[in-house]
Amino acid sequence: MTYAGRVKRAQRITSALALALAMSLAAGKASADDTDDCSHAYELGQRFRQQSKLLEARSELVICAQDGCPAMLRKDCVGWLAEVAEATPAIAIQARGSDGCDRPLATAWIDGSLVPHGAEGRPIDIDPGPHTVRVEVDGAMLEQIVVVSAGDRRRVVTLFAAGGGATCGVVAPSLSRLDSPVAAPQREGARPVPALVYVLGVAGLVGLGVGGGFGIAGWSQKSTLDQCKGSCSNRDVDTMQRTFLFSDVAMGVGIVALAAATVIYLTR
Repeated sequence: MTYAGRVKRAQRITSALALALAMSLAAGKASADDTDDCSHAYELGQRFRQQSKLLEARSELVICAQDGCPAMLRKDCVGWLAEVAEATPAIAIQARGSDGCDRPLATAWIDGSLVPHGAEGRPIDIDPGPHTVRVEVDGAMLEQIVVVSAGDRRRVVTLFAAGGGATCGVVAPSLSRLDSPVAAPQREGARPVPALVYVLGVAGLVGLGVGGGFGIAGWSQKSTLDQCKGSCSNRDVDTMQRTFLFSDVAMGVGIVALAAATVIYLTR
């Protein structure tokens, strides 16, 4: 081989060695950068997970769970990622107009951030805790604060426009038709019962009861006096007469009270 040939060959070998060294250094630097990214994601994912910032934790854990990360980090991240996925709650937003019908095209926000297609009833992943849900329905801005628990993925938040008690597809009856004499004839007003009717009624029943009691006692005393007729003491006779008098008075009071209660009830 000539001298010129040997020089060219040496130059090719030197260039190949330089290229191999550069590729090796670049690969080592890329590997080191990847490891740093994995470690950083590992730390952030664990921190966000402990703070119940599950959405941010999920983003970081996805990075350190990749195959390019060290096996020790990857194993923890995969396990944490599964726990975060299970604990992440979700809500579905429904917006209804004053006619009771759904408004899937209504604009929706969660904690001030616009949610695309937010009123279509799709599950929206959020962090546990309180959140402010807002929708714009029929020109009205509606707002509701909800508290979502970890793992709750069935929460539906429904916001109604003014007069949201309507049922979609059901036409409310006209007020003018309801007020017409044909649809709703006038009814005679109810007459209240005065309290005196109840007082007199109770007094009448008590009078009749007391009078009946004295009457029974009087007839019992008379039966006893009939056995000693002609020889009974004046005191026993007076007692019998008073008993019948009390009976007559009580019965009279009872009858008068019931009659008065009846008259007041009928003429109220």
